[in-house]
Amino acid sequence: MKYISKMLFSLYHHILKKRRKKYLNRLIANGLTLGKNVEIIDTFFFDPSHCFLISIGDNCTICPNVSGIILNSLKAKSAEIAIDNGVDIDYNLGHNEH
Repeated sequence: MKYISKMLFSLYHHILKKRRKKYLNRLIANGLTLGKNVEIIDTFFFDPSHCFLISIGDNCTICPNVSGIILNSLKAKSAEIAIDNGVDIDYNLGHNEH
C-alpha cells in the first residue's frame, strides 16, 4: 500500500510540475519577460491578460503563492494611481550574496 501511495504522490507532483511549466511557457509567449537564472518555486499566479507588463530580472527567486496582478488603475483613499509602465522586478531578488 505504501508503494502505491508513493507512486500516486510522485505522479501527482509530476503532473503539477508539467502544468506549471506549460502555464509559464504560455505567459512567456504572451510577453512575460524572465531574466537568466530565475527560479519560480511551487505555485504562482501572474495575470495572463497583462503578463507582458511583468519583467523579472536575472538571478531572482519567486517564492510559493506569489501573485502578479496588474490593473490599469487602482483607487487608494480616493486617489487614483495609474500603472503605465508595468512591473519590473530587478535582478538578484531573493538570492543571498556571499
